[in-house]
Amino acid sequence: MSIEQIKITEQISYIKASENPLSADVILVDGQEYLYVFDVGNNEQVAEYLNAIPKKKRVILSHFHTDHMGNIGRVQWENVFFGANTEKYFQHYISDYAAQRFAELPAALTGALSEEAAEGSGGTMQNEKKFPRYVTVFDTVTIQDGVSVEIHPVPNSHAKGSLLLQVNEETIFIGDSLYSKVDGDTYVYNAQLLKEEIELLKELPGNQIFSCHEARPIKAKAGVLRFLEQIYAKREKNDAYIRVSKKE
Repeated sequence: MSIEQIKITEQISYIKASENPLSADVILVDGQEYLYVFDVGNNEQVAEYLNAIPKKKRVILSHFHTDHMGNIGRVQWENVFFGANTEKYFQHYISDYAAQRFAELPAALTGALSEEAAEGSGGTMQNEKKFPRYVTVFDTVTIQDGVSVEIHPVPNSHAKGSLLLQVNEETIFIGDSLYSKVDGDTYVYNAQLLKEEIELLKELPGNQIFSCHEARPIKAKAGVLRFLEQIYAKREKNDAYIRVSKKE
């Protein structure tokens, strides 16, 4: 498999998802000091390609599914950002993850990482400040590094504890968060989470969304919101879930 890096803008590009092995789209955002990588995929050739890029890397994981984070133990990176639910899966890919995370505690307890850890969980982090190696994201994280990078938790029906990435207040990279769970021939959405996702996307600036695993991944945000609102309009009273047949 040859790796093709597809340019979106001068600062943003992506490596297209593959089916064998199943590997997600990998987003690359070129900052002044760091390369920001949104999802690392699950293809070893992609990991080799990323490691050959001569720049320090910060990884943001959209969620815990293997096609999005399978390479996390293969790719060389300085920091990784993830939701709390994704952290549960690190031991599958980084055998000494628990020991590494535990090793950060003494510095954190003595206050050496207090500012970084607090801002890493919500706030603005200028690039000259140092992040911990592992950052669990509970609230918006903003980084200015010759490019504006915002990491947001995103409610959705596909995977608990997901994150999205917004770049330059223009493009939202949302991983698989537009998707539902599947039950046989039915798509199943959590009505409350879908409502919260719609509200978040309306609040965020920018006019386009990149959705993973699609032939044409870049979509107009207005069209995505119309699609989600049409699904939400199908909710039944007193039912926590919205069920949509694949035939519709």
